[in-house]
Amino acid sequence: MSVTTFTRPGSQRQIQEILSSVLVLIQKLLDCFPSSYIEINAPLVVIKSTLDRIQRQHITVDFEMLNEKLSQAETLMDSILHRWQHSKDIEAEEEDNANPPDDFRQIPIFPTTHDLHLQLVQQPFLRSNKKQGGYNDVQHYLDVQFRLLREDFICPLREGIAEYLQSRGIGEKYKKLQDVRIYHDVHIVHPVCTSDGLAFRLQFDVSRLQRVRWQASKRLIFGSLVCLSKDNFETLLFATVDERNAGELQSGFITVKFQHYQENIRSIPPTDSFIMAETSAYFEAYRHVLQRMQEVTEEEFPFQKYIIRTEETVEPPRYLRGQQYDLTPLTRDVNQKAQEEERFQNWRQRLRPRLGLFKDIDSSEKVAKTKVTIEDIQSWPKPDVFHLDKSQLTALQTALTKEFAVIQGPPGTGKTYVGLKIVQALLHNKAIWERRREPSPLLVVCYTNHALDQFIEGIGKFHSDGIIRVGGRSSSAQMQKYLLKNVKAAKRRMMPREVLNMVHKTYDNLKQYKSKIEKTVYNIQLTEKGVIHERNFGNDIISDQHFERLQLAHIPDVKDGSLIVNWLGLGSFIYCHEDGRNPDHTVANEGLLPQMEEVPQAAQHNKNDQNAADDDTLDEEVIHVEEEAELLMAARMVDQNEDDELLKETETDPKTPVRLALDLESLTIVEETVDDSSPDNQTENVNDNQWQVAGMNNKKRKRLIERNLTMNDMMTKEEAAQIRDIWALDYKDRWRLYRYWVALYCNNLLKLIHHFEDQYEEEAQKLKEGREMEDLQVMKTASVIAMTTTGAAKYKTLLQEIKPIITIVEEAAEVLESHIVTSLTSGCQHLILIGDHKQLRPSPTVYRLAKGYNLEISLFERMINNRMRCDCLEWQHRMRPEIAHLMDHIYPELKNHESVENFDNIQGIASNIFFINHAYEERHQDDNMSHSNVFEAAYAVALCKYLIQQGYSPSQITILTAYTGQLFLIKKKMPRKFFDGVRVTAVDNFQGEENDIVILSLVRSNIEGKIGFVGIENRVCVSLSRAKKGLYILGNFDMFSKRGELWRKILHQMGNSVGPALELYCQNHPNSDHIKASKAEDFYNAPEGGCMQPCDYRLDCGHVCQRACHPYDRDHEEYNCTKPCPKKCPSGHQCRQYCYQNCGKCTVIVQKEMPICKHIERIPCFKNPRDQACRSPCDRILPCQHACSNVCSAECTTKCREIVKERKWACGHINTTECWQSPDKCYCPAHCNTLLECGHKCAGTCGSCTEGRLHIPCTKPCRRTLVCGHVCHDTCSRSCPPCQRMCQNRCLHSRCKKVCGELCTLCNERCDWLCDPGCDRYECTMTCHDPCSRPPCNKRCQYGIEKCHHRCIGLCGEDCPTKCRICNKKEVTEIFFGNEDDPNAKFIQLMDCSHIFEVKALDAWMQSSSSSDGDKDIQMKTCPRCKTPIRRSKRYRSIINSILRDIEQVKQLVRGSSDIIERMKVDLNCQLPDLRMAERIFARCIESQLENKNTEEEMACVQNQVTFVIKIHQLQRKIIDIERVWNDDDNVDQYLNEEVVKLLAWIKKTKKTHH
Repeated sequence: MSVTTFTRPGSQRQIQEILSSVLVLIQKLLDCFPSSYIEINAPLVVIKSTLDRIQRQHITVDFEMLNEKLSQAETLMDSILHRWQHSKDIEAEEEDNANPPDDFRQIPIFPTTHDLHLQLVQQPFLRSNKKQGGYNDVQHYLDVQFRLLREDFICPLREGIAEYLQSRGIGEKYKKLQDVRIYHDVHIVHPVCTSDGLAFRLQFDVSRLQRVRWQASKRLIFGSLVCLSKDNFETLLFATVDERNAGELQSGFITVKFQHYQENIRSIPPTDSFIMAETSAYFEAYRHVLQRMQEVTEEEFPFQKYIIRTEETVEPPRYLRGQQYDLTPLTRDVNQKAQEEERFQNWRQRLRPRLGLFKDIDSSEKVAKTKVTIEDIQSWPKPDVFHLDKSQLTALQTALTKEFAVIQGPPGTGKTYVGLKIVQALLHNKAIWERRREPSPLLVVCYTNHALDQFIEGIGKFHSDGIIRVGGRSSSAQMQKYLLKNVKAAKRRMMPREVLNMVHKTYDNLKQYKSKIEKTVYNIQLTEKGVIHERNFGNDIISDQHFERLQLAHIPDVKDGSLIVNWLGLGSFIYCHEDGRNPDHTVANEGLLPQMEEVPQAAQHNKNDQNAADDDTLDEEVIHVEEEAELLMAARMVDQNEDDELLKETETDPKTPVRLALDLESLTIVEETVDDSSPDNQTENVNDNQWQVAGMNNKKRKRLIERNLTMNDMMTKEEAAQIRDIWALDYKDRWRLYRYWVALYCNNLLKLIHHFEDQYEEEAQKLKEGREMEDLQVMKTASVIAMTTTGAAKYKTLLQEIKPIITIVEEAAEVLESHIVTSLTSGCQHLILIGDHKQLRPSPTVYRLAKGYNLEISLFERMINNRMRCDCLEWQHRMRPEIAHLMDHIYPELKNHESVENFDNIQGIASNIFFINHAYEERHQDDNMSHSNVFEAAYAVALCKYLIQQGYSPSQITILTAYTGQLFLIKKKMPRKFFDGVRVTAVDNFQGEENDIVILSLVRSNIEGKIGFVGIENRVCVSLSRAKKGLYILGNFDMFSKRGELWRKILHQMGNSVGPALELYCQNHPNSDHIKASKAEDFYNAPEGGCMQPCDYRLDCGHVCQRACHPYDRDHEEYNCTKPCPKKCPSGHQCRQYCYQNCGKCTVIVQKEMPICKHIERIPCFKNPRDQACRSPCDRILPCQHACSNVCSAECTTKCREIVKERKWACGHINTTECWQSPDKCYCPAHCNTLLECGHKCAGTCGSCTEGRLHIPCTKPCRRTLVCGHVCHDTCSRSCPPCQRMCQNRCLHSRCKKVCGELCTLCNERCDWLCDPGCDRYECTMTCHDPCSRPPCNKRCQYGIEKCHHRCIGLCGEDCPTKCRICNKKEVTEIFFGNEDDPNAKFIQLMDCSHIFEVKALDAWMQSSSSSDGDKDIQMKTCPRCKTPIRRSKRYRSIINSILRDIEQVKQLVRGSSDIIERMKVDLNCQLPDLRMAERIFARCIESQLENKNTEEEMACVQNQVTFVIKIHQLQRKIIDIERVWNDDDNVDQYLNEEVVKLLAWIKKTKKTHH
């Protein structure tokens, strides 16, 4: 029931009784349960608010009685709070006097296992940061600050890991955690070279992070701390994010830098899987500050009497003893251009001695007014002399005369302006405070990069030389000349030569080691770009058993000689046995992809890729919004190392020994076409670099392969060892096994560069030291050094060396105390803090530490709390009075400067300030723990559009939001074309800035009544004080008034300026009905910013404006009339353009007669027929009596295209050809079709084959069986080159790892063929590759079969067959050779294919010759059943070795003599200089060809090519001489050149040797 319903007397009595009863109940609760005061505080606030509303609505109740009871309850509440605070003070005092358990200087910066599991045993030792009062000594102070700051980044990690372990214990593996982000299946991939040393690339599982918008997400921001563990965080690896790329994050890759664990990291193989926990704390800032606090000694700690003992009386700086300051520069406005002043002074100085001018105007009077004894405040001029108000002058005086100054600047009071005046005075009088022998720059420190850049730009207006901006990636063009790296580059010649030499030498060494490391890393990166060929995998990667099974597949025409490509399901072939049987465990690759489980995931992945693409498109179409990730990155990037940029430019040799069986980047996917009529031509037109696939959509397949290559889900070593048949695996497990092989392969590569990594780290450290020496030399020459607090912590060593005397801290109230203290050096004599603790305070990571231990209290605020003098600026120069009035509850004494009294009212809106109240609920965003509100986003954009339509520039409008989650929602609704220039940002990022009109979205609106940090006074202060002329706030103010005391006061003060609808009016028709805009759709009633009435403005063209009423462009200077143009051309045709467009030329098509040929042509009206070419058919008859086929305006054709039938050539063929192809001019085009010696039909024509006398080379596939057993894939006419397939030769000990065409390395292991222990008849004493020295033993094996215990059917000394004569009778006795059913038959099982044969028959088979003409057939013997080559057998080893020796001899003959090949290469290298002069590109091709393993025949062909090209080059030079003699005969010159060019092009083609 609302208060407004109590209008009748009975209802009024009812509300009085309810309120009275509630107040009595509250008093009873406070008496009985004092600890419930926290829960009771909210109802008391609501009752007080209710009483105020009752009184405003004139409802008759006993206010005196109710107010008395309310006062009693509040008094009781204050008493309880006082007692509680007193007890807290006692506890704090006891806690403060407690002795720490250990020396903070010995505590490691990084968390330990004890730190992360501490809460299970005890709480960490912490003491509060003192709001008031001093510390015992420096040790006490630093101990408190150190432990609080360290706990601030450790606590979230500790609590997050504990929550993660607890959720895993109860089965909630993927529960969302509050304090950390967990990443699963993390692998360390390879090192990354940076100028600071080695970083490492990690890969993590992104399958559960598909909704993350990496561009905006705060995940894995630069500098974030991550913790890796593979044993539930019992052992830890810490790293910080070193480089962040949103595109790579989407694929699961991030670059990190490990801390202190380099040796351990290198020993971790890529197969190891980790869990990674991330805390969002910016660890770099913590680390530098914590290290500095451990290093500070009591002797070098400055300002101890103020910071430690909190003394109130502040003394002047030590350098200031009765000195006079020249304050003349302060009499000029800081914003005036210094260049104009300098020109005036130079002009005056030049004219004064020459003309005697200005003698009557002595400047001593003016100097006397502006030169003051700095400590004598009474002698200072009035404030207006310095363009200051009274409070600003007082602050300036304090800053210059006190060694520890605190200046508070409420919103709009000009604290930055005063700060610039302070710097100007100090720099102008630098001689007073600077050391005589050692120059000392002034140090300026700010919390954010943006504020620092603004401050430095202000200094640059009056002091442009000697400024050095340390760190930051400033986008401001004015800041570029101040950046440290640019100043250092300009002063490079001033550096000591020994420093430059050391840096240069170290940098060169660093590049060399980087090149060596990255050559190996490049090979690792290739594993993400394609499928690695199996020949790159050694025995330690693919086991012998797996490699055997891989080679058992009978796959014709394997792509690039690789079986892995087809095993992974990327080909279109089916693995089946030679006899046509398709085993049960075998899967056709064509059927793998559609049935696999990965397809839905891939579809989801593609969807995410599409979403990412949509986001990129969206970013191009909408306005730019400062994403939180982008802002954090800018704040955290302390410096952009120039060495990183130079190292990126270092070229790495792309050549690599790694061979990709399938390279995705160079593939063109084409559909495989099937033509039953010509099976030989199915792949004839497909290029070598194209990829033939069938079945699934090829683009999807390629994306699927890319996904599989980058996934990190792989088999374990144990899983891989259990697999017997790799062809029996499903699609998903094949890829998992492949990725396991790749991980082992990468690990082997990484072992090769361990030595270079040590050297790289050593050189990187030297380079860092050298760069610091350069930085020190440059910074010592500066007059102003500017850096952020994080930069000051990072460059602490240099600052300690420079020892700035004066330090000015802007935004001091936003900085943690420890950050300011560590930026001070022992040489600091003067500290000036400028800020405002009532706006933004420091933001610790842990809320408990901020509130319970006062960590949010800055040094600035602590000094004020301890009654140190603080000069507060009083006059605000920003906000119109109505807006400034909102600050009364925070700054009661804030006054309005006269400059803000006469601001114009906001056009089109009835109020300059208004709070739009609503109850639309918010939405929570899981990933960034933020909130958004759809209603407020739509309303803010609609209001912004309306304001632009009123004539305001987009740059005059800012949309602020309390939560970053609202930014992206607003961004999506603001097209760049219309809203470009409007700034949309979060409140915290707009601190210190202002704009004419501010639209504020508070976001929070929920049934729980949670208002979050929107209720914090500091943020309320910043939010309400950014607007100069107009402020419009969206929020659920009913909820805010109940939950926030400050909001309740502000809303009570606003009165009628709070409501559900904003009142709009039309500037052109102010008396028309006003629009009540309660939602975004209501702005449709003012479509152009005015009202719904038509504009009715008569344009210069005579038409009427078609728009609705619009206040912008009232004179219609920018309006484009879109009615049809009424003008006509001289021929009477109507103009086809819009009215606002230029009429141009008449393009109506008309018929006109051509003046020469008299044809009628249809041409545009504006064209003259004399200038138009006739396009009618030509009427002329050619000499052949056929009509010309060209158009009238073109020359008659010289080649008649008419078809002439049955013309007879001299060869006797009768052909139908075009007219110009006569028998006396052209070769016969009839197909040759002669049967060549190879058995194929000739593909040439009668003419090209010179009437059958010389046929063109055959281009059909060769298909001959090579000596190795593989099929030749080259063209028929070429000599079969050495086979490039993987060699399949192997013995019982090992397998050959070369390609077939190379000579095999002989096995030198001892032959292990010997009889069984019961026989002991024979034993071979030779090596494996020699003929055996023993005969076969034909005795029957004496052993039994292990499974059934029946007697073995095999032979002595041979491997026992797996089949039993009794158990497998049908299979064993199946008739093949004829003697299998003999009861005494003995059998032998082939090791290569597992088939079993009767031994006598197989002996005869092995000893027989397959050649019918009696010649020796050089080819491996094959299995009689399946034709698998027999390569391993003890009994037939002599036969196998004999055949292998013959094969090796054939290989040698094919390749030729290696000595001759080397001599040819030497001769060719000698010819290369002449070849480069003739043909540079061709010479490069020859150089690369010489690096390959060529045969003698191929080298002879190359040698002939080179010789011919050089000879032709000499011939061309002779032609030039001929031109000089025959300069009048152009035909000879042209003919010779044409013939030479044709010959040269033919020779440079890749030559092939033919049969």
